Amino acid sequence: MGLPVHILSIEFRDDICNIKAQFSYCKEDGVPYVFAIVNYVAKKINGEYRLFNALSFNQEKWLSTKVGLVNFYYPHYHKFNHEKANKLNDLINETCAHFNVTPEEFNYYLANDFDEIQNLKGFDYYLGMGGYSKPSGKAATGKAYCGGLGEFYFHEVFHVLIDKHYPNKHYWVSEGIATLLGGSRDESLEWHINRTNTYLQDHPEVDLSDLFSLGNLDTITTYHYVLGGLIAKKIMEKGSWSLLIEFMNSGTSNEDYYNAIEKFLGVQHNDLNSYLRTQLKLEAEL
Repeated sequence: MGLPVHILSIEFRDDICNIKAQFSYCKEDGVPYVFAIVNYVAKKINGEYRLFNALSFNQEKWLSTKVGLVNFYYPHYHKFNHEKANKLNDLINETCAHFNVTPEEFNYYLANDFDEIQNLKGFDYYLGMGGYSKPSGKAATGKAYCGGLGEFYFHEVFHVLIDKHYPNKHYWVSEGIATLLGGSRDESLEWHINRTNTYLQDHPEVDLSDLFSLGNLDTITTYHYVLGGLIAKKIMEKGSWSLLIEFMNSGTSNEDYYNAIEKFLGVQHNDLNSYLRTQLKLEAEL
């Protein structure tokens, strides 16, 4: 993490060593600033201790169910929903076929709250932990983490299965298509479009032409999800999956993204504010 590491404790049990570490520094006034407290596991193998990811040990404490390509891990209190799990697998196979990708097996971790998943990964504390619980997800190599999202949250699954096959893309492209297909924070793209349109009607000063200076609408709706999703939707309506694949290969820079919008939708950079506001309003009225 690039920060000073303080070892808080080392505990030995049989051939397992549990290490608790704090990532922090002291501010100029001497007050400590803690970024994370993390647990690591070292296991003795052939007489030597080797470090392991805490997740690989902790996940054995949860229940697991395999459905199709997906290894689901979840707490004991959770009642597994096979219908949603099968629905997720169906969408996986359908989407991978559209993007010419061979589906691969992966792990899907779910719990009521994302902090539970962070605990499973070995975090006792991380900056931003706590507060009001809201649906949240994260993708990693071969893993989807879903807090408050259940067995059917395709947004992160899209990142796990599709992203690596299309490295020449802007992150707005990836997030937009993931939101188009799988929503964001357990709400559909349409839901986010409606509330974004309502907000922008009251805030004409917001300039949507400068996409990458936009922050979050609030803690639930983020512009690169909702506007990225809207742009992806319009491109798909114009050219179906083949055009989305071209969009996924359109370059990684901000300029590349603007150029792709002009190429696929015929909308120049300077006209984006008017175009996006009009399309948001039209979609919200459907």
